[in-house]
Amino acid sequence: KGVGLDAVQGAKARMINADLRKKAARSGADIEVARIELRETLDAAIINLDRVKLKLVEIATKKADLSFLYIKAIEDIKKTLTPEQLSLFNGGESCPLDAHDEGD
Repeated sequence: KGVGLDAVQGAKARMINADLRKKAARSGADIEVARIELRETLDAAIINLDRVKLKLVEIATKKADLSFLYIKAIEDIKKTLTPEQLSLFNGGESCPLDAHDEGD
């Protein structure tokens, strides 16, 4: 909407956005499961510190992977933009992912 996507670009942005949303939902669920497992580990009478550390690293890694998914999606959309659209995209707050993020 902010960079004036044509029909082909809009379709590509919607496809990238839909794929991102599915991957983000899965990743978010994986992070929540790891948090539950961490809580279970911390609730033990004797805490296994090695397991706690592994869970913390797992959670941090999954969060980093999720952040990377968003960055990659933006970069994938930027590849479809014309130089003029790219300058609008880079110069402002507009993100084609936001333009097609219906339902949130």
